[in-house]
Amino acid sequence: MKKYFLIAVLAALGSAFAQSPNLSDVVDSGMDANTLYQLLLAEMLRVENRPLEASALYSIEAHRTPTDQLFERAVIIPAEARDLQTARAVVNEWIRIMPASALARSYLFQLNFSQRQYAEMTAPLSKFLELTPEADKAAHIFRLTRFFSAIPDKTQAAKYLALVLTPYIDEPKSTPRTKSAARITLVRAQLDAALYAEALVQLRAITAESPESPDGWLLLGALELQENRFADSEKSFQKFLTLAEEAKLANNNPTYVQAYLGLAQLAEHRKDYAAAQNWLIKIEDSKELLAAQLRRASILAKQNKLSEARALIQNLPEQTLDQARGKLLGELQLLRDSNQIPEAIALLQKALAAGPKDADVMYELAMLHDKAKNYAEMESLLKQVIALRPNSAAAYNALGYSLADRGLRLEEAKELIEKALALTPNDAYIQDSLAWVLFRMGQHGAALAQLQAAYNARADAEIGAHMGEVLWQLNRKEDAIKAWREAQIINADNPTLLETMSRFGVKP
Repeated sequence: MKKYFLIAVLAALGSAFAQSPNLSDVVDSGMDANTLYQLLLAEMLRVENRPLEASALYSIEAHRTPTDQLFERAVIIPAEARDLQTARAVVNEWIRIMPASALARSYLFQLNFSQRQYAEMTAPLSKFLELTPEADKAAHIFRLTRFFSAIPDKTQAAKYLALVLTPYIDEPKSTPRTKSAARITLVRAQLDAALYAEALVQLRAITAESPESPDGWLLLGALELQENRFADSEKSFQKFLTLAEEAKLANNNPTYVQAYLGLAQLAEHRKDYAAAQNWLIKIEDSKELLAAQLRRASILAKQNKLSEARALIQNLPEQTLDQARGKLLGELQLLRDSNQIPEAIALLQKALAAGPKDADVMYELAMLHDKAKNYAEMESLLKQVIALRPNSAAAYNALGYSLADRGLRLEEAKELIEKALALTPNDAYIQDSLAWVLFRMGQHGAALAQLQAAYNARADAEIGAHMGEVLWQLNRKEDAIKAWREAQIINADNPTLLETMSRFGVKP
């Protein structure tokens, strides 16, 4: 659930960073009668679905009188007709004739993006930002998230973006706003790629360089919560609230909601349910009603009021498909956390009957069957998910880990997990799964190295539990106990950790 919270924070910041379009004063173009005639003719040809001829006329006039406006129209017309080859040829000519045109580089960048030539995007984008006036750089940098978040390979996307933005982060002459925009935009890509350690470095730099900026503190708090750094997270969220109030941020700003949700989650973690409820009561935005009520339901369930909690969720309005899915997942989480596995299975079976091709429901149902030791049903469902979504790293990983954990078909399990890791290279949980299958195969040294890498990337109680078990088998019992004690600090209630310590006779 914490990763979804982090995504919500990013969305809230995205709306906060939204820029207004630039408006230009109307000026006399100085266009002569012949030029006007040629351009009117070009527009008539466009309407008659003759884009090549229309673009050619604009291009001729742009060569006669080079302006961004004429070249831009010569590009847009073939691009709208899906003739990207012609559009690219015009852009290249535009750059040749007007090498100082930032707009030309912007169009080359967008053409490369639209044709999925991602590696070729960085050069024109870097030149575009170089040619952009300093006052406008930050706004353009923030908009890059829309492009880079759409690239399927999230790790590569983060690397490409780092190539473009690192100069503005390292450049002493960058304005604070430009530097902050570069860092935050890069952080978004790093979070998408699960590069949490790198993102944490950037966010700490943001709050050090611009300690008066609320946004950096909010995102830092969310990431610290994701990484189980609870004390740090609370300080960051509180710092955000202080700065937001000093800046007189509007009460309906979506960033407030994310801070309140984060602080409620932290209070809930330390079992201060009254404080958690107080934070949730502060949320007034009707758009965030579902998130707030789901957290309230979670608190009720932890107070052994499961029926009230389920009723709270079931009675929430359901006006959109997203709201319906949110209610389903919220109720599922309550049942799972309360170990009501048969009821949770029944809930999802009903949902799957209503949507037989719903891969998300299939996956969640498979995880429940795994927990209930219904392994045949689990395996069947995960194979259906893979058939529907061949790039589902989660499904490959879940199936591989389940086989490894039971000591079955270990070569197949390793192959499945390696497939998942190829799809999501920086996922610490998948690295943990690979370590676990290596451990089951007797490769204890390789398993420990993999676990240490996973734990360094993400300090998680379950990864710590596995690392302790491998250390124990390597006869490093003191190190094993140390690993388990550290994992207890992260999450003392983790079932895998508790079961592992009990099995080896170590008291919690």
